[in-house]
Amino acid sequence: MVVKRLRLNESRGLGLLLMRMWLLRSLSVHARKGKLFMDASGSHPPKKLTGDHKTSSEAATGVKYLSILKELLASSKLNVEVDSSHHSSTNASGAEGDSIIRSIVVPPAMTEAVVTSHAVNVLRFWKQVSAAEATEKMHAAKIDAMKQRNVALEKEKDSLDGKVTELQSLVFVKDLELNDLNVHALETTCFGLNDHVSGYERLKEQIEEFQDAQMNIVNDKVARLDADLLEMALHLEEKFDPHLLTIISGRSRAIKKGMQDGLSTGIDHEKAGRSLTDVVAYNMAVEVDYNSALQTLREVDFPLLDELKSHKDASTVDVMDLLRLEGPLVDAPGISDLKPDVEQLTLPIHRPEDQVVFGETSLSFALSVTHSRVERITKNVGA
Repeated sequence: MVVKRLRLNESRGLGLLLMRMWLLRSLSVHARKGKLFMDASGSHPPKKLTGDHKTSSEAATGVKYLSILKELLASSKLNVEVDSSHHSSTNASGAEGDSIIRSIVVPPAMTEAVVTSHAVNVLRFWKQVSAAEATEKMHAAKIDAMKQRNVALEKEKDSLDGKVTELQSLVFVKDLELNDLNVHALETTCFGLNDHVSGYERLKEQIEEFQDAQMNIVNDKVARLDADLLEMALHLEEKFDPHLLTIISGRSRAIKKGMQDGLSTGIDHEKAGRSLTDVVAYNMAVEVDYNSALQTLREVDFPLLDELKSHKDASTVDVMDLLRLEGPLVDAPGISDLKPDVEQLTLPIHRPEDQVVFGETSLSFALSVTHSRVERITKNVGA
């Protein structure tokens, strides 16, 4: 029964020892924090100077803890003895109890060894706890830094999201503006093309109207020109055909008269006082010879007449050139009346309203003016 109490008291003493060690550790932690605070305030050496004496301070701390543990152990032993003597005096005699307690008390050398081993274990445990606390603080600092970084990244992400939203809205607005500009440009181009097409159609209509008007003018001029040319042709035919026929018939009569004069001269040369009517009485074969001569004359080929027929569609100048005489007859008297020059031919000038003649012009000038008008009208029609 006494042994159980002693063991119980010893366990209580060890519990008190461990509690006091924990309190001392807490006090050392607070003292170390105060030391750090003093180092920061400038009244103590810097942290790097105290760090050089880490080993010596740890050894001193271990000796200090060892002396404290010894004192705690002594007090615990005292408590055990007092408690034991108290219980002994209540249950048995005092002498017997003291002898039992003295016999059970652990020797001081063993107690010191146990306390030393416990102190070494406590120091090792304290170092592990300090390292764990330093690691925990480092991890806590890292975690705080990571949290701060996460907060900064979140803020940056929110800022970037806002910028992205702003850019998307800006792009959307720009797309709408671009679409509006494209639609406006297409509408403007379409309206411009419609205006060009309308202008082209109006210009085409005006050109067609102008061409129709010009063609009407040209047709009128051509019709008037045809009428003038027809009138000129009729005038030339009326003016020159009788003259040509007169010349031809005159030459025929001259030839016939010459033949008759020759016959009459021959008869008169044979017998004076005889006329052509007496030729038959003079010679019965004369009438037959005369008719034969006329038939032969009709059968004679006149190249001039054939040439005039071949040039019936030629110009007046060419026809007049064909009628010019050549050789010694050119200088004969009265021949100039039989070969009129084209420059001598004239045309009357009359008013279209009442056909009153108020002048005349040369045929060559009228033909040149008509020719120039025809060429100008032809060029205008071709353009």
